[in-house]
Order: sequence, then structure tokens, then C-alpha cells
Amino acid sequence: MIKKKAVSPIISVILIILVTVILTTIFLTWGKTSLKENLQDSQDALKPVGDIDCLNYNLFVDSCKIYSSKKLELLLINSTNIRYFDLILTIEGKDTEGVQNKWVGQFTKSLSPGSTDIFNTDQNFIFLKKDSFSDLNITEINSIILTNGACKKEIINLINVCEIIYE
Repeated sequence: MIKKKAVSPIISVILIILVTVILTTIFLTWGKTSLKENLQDSQDALKPVGDIDCLNYNLFVDSCKIYSSKKLELLLINSTNIRYFDLILTIEGKDTEGVQNKWVGQFTKSLSPGSTDIFNTDQNFIFLKKDSFSDLNITEINSIILTNGACKKEIINLINVCEIIYE
């Protein structure tokens, strides 16, 4: 008969606790490092824009052109540290039949801090009200408004800035 001596219950409990502490330490260290990396990566993208940031609102329209082919082109300059997104364009005027109407659309691209970019209704633009500018009478426009998702209270009136270009 072979006699085997088992590990005492106290030693086995100490070993289980020791392994648990080591595994918990490894897991928490990994989790902390991973969480810091993910938070750092997403911090800039998720930075909320507060009312204080919007006091420094400096979105400039360098040029605005409405073409007779029923497209609108904006050259925007962002001299702030705010990323402007959800730029919404609203045009009110008469359609080709003389009926007062409203065209609303949203640019799908954003304007990064300190950058200049062209926004064109032929590209990166989704109509929210109406399907196109096809029935817009460009000589009968009452208002052209640009708003954005970053500073919702800030409105740019483009009616006196836009020029009509006949192609």
C-alpha cells in the first residue's frame, strides 16, 4: 500500500488566496491601463462644448455661392478650438411656381478646429426637408441660415453674403 500525504487544508487555502490576489492584481492593472488608453483616445472626440466655449464662436463664411444649377457652395473658416458638426442649411424662398417654401439640409462632414474647408450641397449633404433644390427659384430667396450642432444658439445669416452665379 502506498501512502500519499495530502496538502494540509491551511496551505491549500493560503495558495488559493495567493493565486486569487495575483490574478486580481494582474486583471486590475490591465483594466486600468486599457481604460486610460481608451479614455485618452476618445477624450477629444467626446469633449462637450459648453456655453463658455461658444462665447469664442468664430465660424466665418469666407464665400457663399449659389449656382444657377441649384447648388450652394460655402467656404468656411474655423479659427477656434471647437469642432463644428451637424451644420444645417435652411433656405426659405419661393419655388419655381411662386409658392413660399423651405429647403432644409445637413452637411455630413464636420469642420475641425483651426481649419478651412469647402461645403457643397452636391457632396456630403443630406436633405431633411425637400429632396433637392430643383424647384428653388434662386432669384426669390428670402433667407439663408446656417446653424450647427456644436453651438446651437449661434446662427449665421447668409442672405447678404451669398452671391448668385449664373452658369
